Amino acid sequence: MSWLRRLVTRQKPSDTPQCSAPPRGNASPQREWRLSDKEERMLQSVREAWAQYTEMGSEQERAGKLDDVVKGFLAVFKGVELKHITETFGDTKKLTFVIGRRLVREVRLAWGSAGGEGGSAEATAKVLQSHPCASLLDALEILVVGTYNVESATEAHLPSTFVKLVYHFFPHNAAPSGGHSEEVGRVQNRILQLLLYMCNYRYAIVELMRTDSLRQLFEMVTLAYHKENEHEHYHESVLGIVSCIIKFHVDRTIVDYIHKKSCLYSMVADLSERYRSFSADYVVVLCDNLVECLKGSADVSGELLADFAAARGYDMLQNVLCYLEENEASQVRIPKMLDVISNLVYVGEKDLSIPESISPYNNPKLDCSPPSKSSSRVRNVEAFYVFHKHFLSSKNDTVQLRILDVILAIYAADNVNFLLLQQLHTLAHFIEEFDRLNFEVCDGILRVLTFVVTVVNYVPFQELSGLSCLLQDTPSSSTVVLVFQTVTKLVNFDTKYKQILQEAGLLHMLLGLLKTFSAKFLCAGGVAEGTAPSEASACSDDEGDDEEEATRAGVPPVAVYTVTMDCIVLMLDNVRENMRIFREAGCAPLLFALLYHADTRPAALRVMQTLLEQDATNLSSDLMGLVEVMQASPNTNFDMKLDILHTLRRCFLANPRTKDAFRENGGFVCLVSLLVSLEHTGTCIPVTAEGVQEAGSSGNAVAGDGGAVAGEGSRAEGKEVPEAATVATPPCTEVIVSSPEGAPFSTTGNAPEASQGEAGRALVAAKIELVECIFRVFAAAIARHERNRRFLREQIAYTLSGSLELTGILGTPSCYKVLEGLLEVAMEVTNPADVAVEDFIVYNPELLLVVYELFGSCHPQVAHDIAKRILYILGLNKQNQEAGAKVGLVLFILESLSDYLMNQLHPLQSLLLSTIHLVATHRITAKELRAFFRILQRPGCPPQILKNLLAMSSSHREPPFVEFDLSRTGYACLHMPSFGDRSWPPANGYTMQCWFKVESFGHIGKLIDLFSFVSDDKKSVTTALVSHVELMVCTSSKSSVSFPVAFEPGVWYHVALVHQRHRFQNSDMRLYVNGALVDCQKTSYVSFTSASVGAYFGTPSGPLQQQCDQIWKLGPCSLIEEIFTPQMVLIAYIIGNRACSNFQGKLGGYKTYEAINSDTLSIAQSLTQGNQSPMSNAPQFLNLSASSQTPLSVIDLDSADMSVSEERIIFSLNTRDCRTESGVSFRTATSSTLTNIEPRLVLLNSADQSGKSRAVLTGTSSPYFPLGVDVVLRQVGGIASVFFIVEQAGTSESLLEALSLLVALVQNNARATTEMEMLSGYEIIANMLFARAGLLTEEILDKVCELAGLFDRRHPARDSVISNVGAFRYLLMDYDIWRSTPLDVQKSYFHRMNQLVLNNDLAAFNLWRLQRLHWLPKLLSIMQDESLDQNLLSTVVSVVNVLLQQNLREEDMHSLTSFLVSTLNRVRSGGSSPDALPPQDGIASVDTLRKSTSRRRRTSSVKRPVKGGVPRPVQTRNMILTCILRLLTHPRDPSAVSLIHKTLSPHWVFLFIDDSLHASTVMLGLRVLTALIQHKSSFSGRFESLGGFEILRRIVPKYCRQEALYYILISLLIGKDIGELPEVAALTYSDLFVVFKDPPTAPACTRVLDILLAVLKRSCEGVDAKPYTYCNTYDPCAVLESKGVSRSAAAAAAAAA
Repeated sequence: MSWLRRLVTRQKPSDTPQCSAPPRGNASPQREWRLSDKEERMLQSVREAWAQYTEMGSEQERAGKLDDVVKGFLAVFKGVELKHITETFGDTKKLTFVIGRRLVREVRLAWGSAGGEGGSAEATAKVLQSHPCASLLDALEILVVGTYNVESATEAHLPSTFVKLVYHFFPHNAAPSGGHSEEVGRVQNRILQLLLYMCNYRYAIVELMRTDSLRQLFEMVTLAYHKENEHEHYHESVLGIVSCIIKFHVDRTIVDYIHKKSCLYSMVADLSERYRSFSADYVVVLCDNLVECLKGSADVSGELLADFAAARGYDMLQNVLCYLEENEASQVRIPKMLDVISNLVYVGEKDLSIPESISPYNNPKLDCSPPSKSSSRVRNVEAFYVFHKHFLSSKNDTVQLRILDVILAIYAADNVNFLLLQQLHTLAHFIEEFDRLNFEVCDGILRVLTFVVTVVNYVPFQELSGLSCLLQDTPSSSTVVLVFQTVTKLVNFDTKYKQILQEAGLLHMLLGLLKTFSAKFLCAGGVAEGTAPSEASACSDDEGDDEEEATRAGVPPVAVYTVTMDCIVLMLDNVRENMRIFREAGCAPLLFALLYHADTRPAALRVMQTLLEQDATNLSSDLMGLVEVMQASPNTNFDMKLDILHTLRRCFLANPRTKDAFRENGGFVCLVSLLVSLEHTGTCIPVTAEGVQEAGSSGNAVAGDGGAVAGEGSRAEGKEVPEAATVATPPCTEVIVSSPEGAPFSTTGNAPEASQGEAGRALVAAKIELVECIFRVFAAAIARHERNRRFLREQIAYTLSGSLELTGILGTPSCYKVLEGLLEVAMEVTNPADVAVEDFIVYNPELLLVVYELFGSCHPQVAHDIAKRILYILGLNKQNQEAGAKVGLVLFILESLSDYLMNQLHPLQSLLLSTIHLVATHRITAKELRAFFRILQRPGCPPQILKNLLAMSSSHREPPFVEFDLSRTGYACLHMPSFGDRSWPPANGYTMQCWFKVESFGHIGKLIDLFSFVSDDKKSVTTALVSHVELMVCTSSKSSVSFPVAFEPGVWYHVALVHQRHRFQNSDMRLYVNGALVDCQKTSYVSFTSASVGAYFGTPSGPLQQQCDQIWKLGPCSLIEEIFTPQMVLIAYIIGNRACSNFQGKLGGYKTYEAINSDTLSIAQSLTQGNQSPMSNAPQFLNLSASSQTPLSVIDLDSADMSVSEERIIFSLNTRDCRTESGVSFRTATSSTLTNIEPRLVLLNSADQSGKSRAVLTGTSSPYFPLGVDVVLRQVGGIASVFFIVEQAGTSESLLEALSLLVALVQNNARATTEMEMLSGYEIIANMLFARAGLLTEEILDKVCELAGLFDRRHPARDSVISNVGAFRYLLMDYDIWRSTPLDVQKSYFHRMNQLVLNNDLAAFNLWRLQRLHWLPKLLSIMQDESLDQNLLSTVVSVVNVLLQQNLREEDMHSLTSFLVSTLNRVRSGGSSPDALPPQDGIASVDTLRKSTSRRRRTSSVKRPVKGGVPRPVQTRNMILTCILRLLTHPRDPSAVSLIHKTLSPHWVFLFIDDSLHASTVMLGLRVLTALIQHKSSFSGRFESLGGFEILRRIVPKYCRQEALYYILISLLIGKDIGELPEVAALTYSDLFVVFKDPPTAPACTRVLDILLAVLKRSCEGVDAKPYTYCNTYDPCAVLESKGVSRSAAAAAAAAA
């Protein structure tokens, strides 16, 4: 059979001469063929023999020569392709004809000797296998593979001769006892192959028709034979030849021949009689060839198709199917046979006409286009009817399913096929046989029906009517299920089938089944229609519930009833006509009766749910009926209540109208009554601390794993309902919680017995499950329904705490799920599984108060976990914090839970304080703040309370803002529809300024849509986009500019965009960020438009919206028809993001000292100098002495004037002016002012007095108006109320926290700043700190410095600036406050002061401040304090030196001179002078330091050790003299030297050149005198006229032992700059030579020689004369020293010489 299949399936060969058979033998198509030398010689012999043959005349000679030619030909070309033979041998056409004619002659001779064609086959076979026939056959196998050669063979009558040979060898001639020999078989195979080769060409077919051999060939296909001989392969071989003819050569001539000779008719008729005598494979292949023949002839003529029908070919096909089905071994051929018949369905002479649809419904979508040439449209209905009949007669399920698959494929081949075959009503007949068919077969039928509806898009009304009739009487469960599945598919495809099926009678059948089921169920349970539930339960007790008894009594299975009800639900859904039929049939009352049966309740509730959701006419009555059923049900029937509640919840989610009906019919009151009724369901057994763990585990086991609530009816059937999911919160793991006293918390009551405890825990679990379900119904009823929210808040919320306490379940650990359910109601979470935890929003904060109110009754660990849960929810977003603030959550905790707050060991204290901090940071009321202060005044108030208040005050203060959150909907926008009647853009330019903060930029590449100005005609568009590295502005599609500026998340930025138009050039666009100019760029101006222009802030709704993590906030913003100057921009930034005056009136009310910082000062300095540089440049140093105009004049808000007319403001938006569309203030809006639909919020344009201009909030944009402690403080006594907290501080820690609170409230708070100045608050705080000096620490010092503005978290220490002058004057400049503090605190104090002037970028400004505050006298007074540590003295002097170097004033010089004079001649109590020399030098002792004149100064008895023997007053005096000397020798400003010459007189100088003073002072006085004399001024003349040199000659020699004296005198003598002298130098020749190595040619001051000689003389007095000693090396110093002069004097004399 494999050989036959290859023949049948091969392609038609080409008719070209080059076509050859496949290579035989060793020939290979890839091998290059060529003859060898031997073969060449043999070929030459063959050519010569062939030439001789053509010249011979007698047949006998020719026969012998032909044998030689054939023998040589085979020797050379056996296995060689024909094209190579033609190339080498030449034309083979004549050779083929000669060989064919010779073979025909030999066959005829063989038949003649054997007695004719009917002779012995073995004899003929022997002839064909002997010489010369065998060689001739071999040659023909090589030659008959080309067109011309076959034509020559046909002329020799080879095809017809071969057909006769095949018939001669056919097995019907063999006896039954034995078949043909193997020799006959081999010969026959060769003949069949040669015949097949020739039948590939039309010459052979024509010769067969001419000789009538073709009819004989057709007859052999179905020729009977003895089956015992098993020669079927001969039939297959012949069939292969016939198949070749049918497949490749069917044309009009052949079709006419087959028809006239009745070849096909005879073949079909014979097959009908003999198909059982053939094998299944052969029959199937034969039928396939018949169909191929019909298919090929159908395009030519319909005669053969008529012959097939006349021969009852269709009956034959069905008989063959039956034959194949009978034998199990042959059933594998059925699929192939079905395919054969399926191919016949598409065979026909012409297309069938499409009949008119017999369905009453039109199908405009049905494709009835004319078929294409290769279309698979049905043409043979009789062939399809074979499937129809065999399906009905077959008893094999597998065969029936395969037939359905074939039918489905036919319907799918072309949408018109079903219409063409609809006359048979195949599916309708199949549906009628449902009762006897298998379930899978029935499912296959309905699958085909579904395909017709959904794919073919045809309405088979008759089939649907039959489908409805299947539900008559008592259908089987499988039938009902199949019908339900089919109806579901049809309805899901198109809802119109609900009406079609109703007209087909399906709904009436379903309602009949419902009534039948209802009667049987109720009777089986002892309930008749209308019987009260109490009577039903009594009857039910008598009957029993055994399922087998109910089945024997005729009760329908619950599954059938359930499927029926589901089908009814499907039919009623959204079809009012079907609902009307349902109610008119009286089925609605049956639903309420079925609710009392556990098995029938779920399905009845599903039907009821459909009616509630979609039948608005009877909504109230249906809801009232359900409410009455719940109230009438027994208290212990929890399952029934749960199922009804689940149904109500789904109704609320599906149809919002049911929420109104539920409220109007007392639904909320019913839910509360259900809670109250739990009190009467049994007494909950209290659980002690020891039994908590067991109770929790058992309760969870009863309620289900994880606390999941089972759905309706699922408890009886064990089904899982997805809607019953709960919030995935971990149960209480820690059961025993330590109380403040250390004892474990426990519920009240005694421990139950084992049996009672198990029952009690089961009851608790059941109650908790019911309460959870009630709360979910609450949540669904109020979700997005404002009226129900209002009803819940006003009428229900206050009753929930008492109702829950009556249930008796709050004392168990399992009550966590109850309180969690209450939180879900507050957040309106209808299905926790569908809501991410991050998206929780509190809509009903009143229920949070209920939860807190229950803390006293619930289990302690549960209270702790729930408090933690609430804290987490409130921290998710600002909206939750706003809700908590509106409901007064902070006040409730402070008043109702104050006992927890006062107990610092209670585990709830930290959670409650964190909750207060979170909500109060967002908004706090005056009443709440008063409650906080009252708690602080309580005795024993824990420190955590004050810390919490401090944390609330220190939190980052938010201005009124709009939050744009794209993480939920993908769009959030503030849209201002129109600017009004203004023309856009302004003629000269405009300024757009706003505050914004980015919380999260979202994914990379996502830009923030800051604002857009768009005209209605889209011709004028201005857009600003922000990324983390730039701000880009687009004024048109072709013009855009980009400003590089970094925006950090979490920081508020003030952005001002100034767009100035120029007449004949591009406009200028300047960007200011936080008052500083970023850049100025050229760009085109905004396009003018006459259309209305609006503004967008944020991302509007549109096709480009996408969800991302982008969150940002927009503060106050305004658009002004004014070109802001840099000064105006800076003022707009300084007044802050809380300003709401539209720049009208005085701006001093917004003044805060924090506005004076390094950034603003740098900007102000650049403005005063008239050259503001971009923000990227380094800030310039302040030079306050260069100009009389200071930076403070720029940022002084008391004198600032914006000069902006309010009429020039296009819009000014601020959430202070947030309203609902009805005009109600957003901050004061209550539930009574809101409608059922959530109101849209708008921001009024504060620049429009009419109130008509407004901006609408859309998407997830939310307005917020935070009110922190700093704002509300003025309503509870102002900043003065904080003073008592400072006064009550008794420890350093509490004092630090009190000061931190004061700092947090004063900073960036204009009202508190003004109030502190009005109340002299800094003086009050200074007195308090003075009284608590023993508590002062470095941390407190830092906090005081922060109050004065010296340190700011936003700026480094090198940018420290004195901003708060009042705080600095009273808290820091008053050293008496810090005098008694520890040494490390004083070091930090002076270190902080030193940072103001050393290594500080703003030192000039700080010095300017310090000079105005007379800081120098304060420092000099501090230096006179002997209690000041010696190590601090140099720090103070360095500050003084820097003060003098920066900007020396005449006032400062008077302070210095007065201070120095005050250090002279002060007498101690002992009568000694501080300048007295030590005893060895004959110097008297020093005076004591004078006492402080301050009223608060404390005298110190601490005496600091004297360093180096120099008294403290002398050190102080010398340091100041050193400062004056540096001003003279190294002046930073030349004018300072002139001021010193003007101030100092020779008399003043001689006060410090006195023989009674300390030598170090005299040396410094001489240095100062030398510097004054060396300076070219009038001082030298005044000094000489006074006789100064004579005075020096009398005083100076006393200090001849001071080595510095000689350096000073020599410098004055030779004119050496005194500033170049070293401070300390030994009086040696080498040092003198180094210092004076380049002396001038002439002395500068000769008067000094007398003084120098007097000093030398004094040094020699009292010294014995010594002999002069000569040395080889001359040493002048040694010579003088040998004469009695001191070494130092000798060195000085030598240097002078």
